[in-house]
Amino acid sequence: MSTRTTQCGQHDAVAAWAAGSAPPESVPELEQHLERCESCRAVFRQVTGERFPRFRNYTVIAELGRGGFGVVYKAVHHAKERTEALKVLFSKTPLREAYFQNEVHLVARLRHPNIATLYEAHLGTVPHYYTMEYVPGQHLDEYLRTHEASLEERIEIIRKVALAIDYAHRAGVIHRDLKPQNIVIDAAGEPRIVDFGIAKRLGLDGDPAQAAGRAEGALGTYGYMSPEQLRGAPVDGRTDVFSLGALLFHAITGQPASDAANHARLLAMLRERRVSRAEDLAAIIRRAVQPIADERYPDAAALVADLDAYRAGRPVGARPGLPPGQRVARLTALLLRNHPGALQVTVLAGAVLILVATLWNARAAVTFPTAGGNGVVLVGVLPSTERAIREGALGADLPGLRPHDRKSWRVLYGHFMAQLAGSGARAIVWDYYFPDDRGEYDAAFAAGARTAGVPVIVGAADMDDNAEPALAPRIRAAVFGWGLLLGVNPAGRAHEVSLPLAVLRGRNAPVPTLATVALAAVRQPEHRMDVRVGRDALELCYERAEVRPGEKRWLDTADVVPFFEEDQPTVATPPLKPGDRVYLARYALDDMAAWRARTIPFEDLLTMDAAARRACLAGKVVVIGRMVPGQDSWPLADGSDMFGCQAFAHAIDALLATGRIERYPRHWLFTQVLLWGLIAFAGVRWVGWPTRWPLWPGLAAGAGGLLGGIVLAALTAFQVRTLGGLVGGVAASTLLAVGGPVLVIAVLNRRQQRLTPSPAWSPESRTVSTTLVVTTSDSHPTPAAPERHSGRGA
Repeated sequence: MSTRTTQCGQHDAVAAWAAGSAPPESVPELEQHLERCESCRAVFRQVTGERFPRFRNYTVIAELGRGGFGVVYKAVHHAKERTEALKVLFSKTPLREAYFQNEVHLVARLRHPNIATLYEAHLGTVPHYYTMEYVPGQHLDEYLRTHEASLEERIEIIRKVALAIDYAHRAGVIHRDLKPQNIVIDAAGEPRIVDFGIAKRLGLDGDPAQAAGRAEGALGTYGYMSPEQLRGAPVDGRTDVFSLGALLFHAITGQPASDAANHARLLAMLRERRVSRAEDLAAIIRRAVQPIADERYPDAAALVADLDAYRAGRPVGARPGLPPGQRVARLTALLLRNHPGALQVTVLAGAVLILVATLWNARAAVTFPTAGGNGVVLVGVLPSTERAIREGALGADLPGLRPHDRKSWRVLYGHFMAQLAGSGARAIVWDYYFPDDRGEYDAAFAAGARTAGVPVIVGAADMDDNAEPALAPRIRAAVFGWGLLLGVNPAGRAHEVSLPLAVLRGRNAPVPTLATVALAAVRQPEHRMDVRVGRDALELCYERAEVRPGEKRWLDTADVVPFFEEDQPTVATPPLKPGDRVYLARYALDDMAAWRARTIPFEDLLTMDAAARRACLAGKVVVIGRMVPGQDSWPLADGSDMFGCQAFAHAIDALLATGRIERYPRHWLFTQVLLWGLIAFAGVRWVGWPTRWPLWPGLAAGAGGLLGGIVLAALTAFQVRTLGGLVGGVAASTLLAVGGPVLVIAVLNRRQQRLTPSPAWSPESRTVSTTLVVTTSDSHPTPAAPERHSGRGA
């Protein structure tokens, strides 16, 4: 109910507003007050009596627009206490009266959230008028000039207008004058169609002009009118489709709608601004504004469907039959837009597999420290030793020793082993090979081996296809065992050395190397050893020499020696042949200077008294090797040389003390990489990429993370040998290698969602073209001034 009081405290403020002297910021509040206060409405009418016309039950408070068909006012309905838009026809001619009545009859049929609602009409007496829902807001052109609307928002506005027009078509109404000035964007950002002044009933041959006894001719707005409408030919709903295409072009570019058919210019602009699927958007506009109606979209719903498909990244009907390359690109874009999670999971799995393969193939390993690392005594046959033998100062009293015949030195070696009897040594290992049978010399060596009372191991420099060594028979029969003399050039390494543990040739049993046999001799000196190859380690199984009834042949105890890698030579290098499988261990390399300091010259140990010898050798493995410069030596990265016997002594020492470089197990690599990959995956999805940040740094960071993660994984595998360092390297490389591509997909998904790299979209020109209404008084179209509105009403 209206408030009917004779006095109101707002009279003066309302009078000032009516006179045009009220502060602008007070007007909205006064308008709301005027809706409720009858006395203030009376004051307003009294002040504006000569400026605004009077209508029963209405108080006109502003003029919104004026044109050839009449004037639009903003008015307050007394009984309903609301502000409405009132359109009045002052110039009563048969043609204009026919159009006015036609608009009322058609709009009355429409109830849609994006179409201003008709309230009531007064057509019985002059002046004719009707009232509609008042829509506060801005005309579309003004709204786009004053708002940083994104491309998505601009497309959504036209989409909603098209949905409203599709509804009107299904209700039997053609608009025929869609243009920015007839669309108001309300306070909520919703478009509202506010003017159906020249609308027409679908399916009727007649029109308002014919009803008034006139020929209609061309009527509409240049640039938004279809060619058939401009010619005055019969039209259907496709004329509004043309207008919608022109509106879409104008909303996106800010250019005059008359340029909508310039497909090349539109496409170039969209590509320059890196609009997603620019060809699709340009094709939609091109199809909507085709000059021939049959080549346009059949209705507004089809246009909406293509706009929805474009925004969703799906194929659009305006571009059928794409070549294979573009179909693949579209599918990729569609997956990035609609299924980023699935792509990220795929990338997670791929990155995990790549990292595990990189770490495994680059031999990621951990150094296990030695427990003391002093279980081996290295005895060196030095240049001084050989000089003493040749000069007769060493071994001259031994029968059969000939100083200049190296084969005869086996007599001296046998004497040496006999002297070690009772010294407490655990084993004697010769880094020598004795391939040929030399009768009396071998007998002396064999006798010494038996007298020593500890396992004696000798080397073999070659073996045949049956894995039989090139070894003097008498020596082979006297010793505990033999092992291949096989080393690996450290190739400039300063901190680690690789050493073969066993060689597998054909279907023979694996043949152990000198270090492996030495380990078995120390662990199980009373039993024979058999080598079996496991997945990542050698298993040293022990067999009893004699089996009593009811006794197991094989001991339950076995030694497991992890190998670092498996290698297959491609060229013959004795004792290896192509097709052999070599199982290598890797050991941390101590300073060779320490080994030199621990080396005892052969002649010194031989001339020691028994007590001194026992103090030096008790509980140790004695390794004897030749240490002559230039013979069986390799250069190291620090400039020093390493002799082969030093490598064997070092390996035996590490094996006995459990000190070794062990390859990191593959299943642990996979577990840790997967764990850190899941953390990276969850972290990137949770944090994402800030909306306000540009996209290119995210793409660069993601790609750099992937590459950096793989490089870091390889460097970790090559350089890091501590457990903590390896775990940290795996974590860091996985976070980078998984987080990087997951971030790239997140950024690309946002790019696909956004349609443009930047969330804001500024058209090429911020100048909106002036449109012209084309109307006729006869069969020849002539330009006339457009009906202009303030942008605030119907």
